[in-house]
Amino acid sequence: MILGYFEDGTNLVTLAMNGWGPEEPQWWLNLRARPEARAQLADGTNWQVLDRRAAGAERARLCDR
Repeated sequence: MILGYFEDGTNLVTLAMNGWGPEEPQWWLNLRARPEARAQLADGTNWQVLDRRAAGAERARLCDR
């Protein structure tokens, strides 16, 4: 699976998009159910990740990026 992402300090930020469909993507629902995961980036590096949803000022700042 290929996802768009960017690094924000020590955080890996993704956008939960399902093309232009109205449903939440299955990968996002799976991550919400099991928030501890490993992400392998295009350069081959691996990140241990813990899912959390950005909110408020943090969400606005990330969306501006």
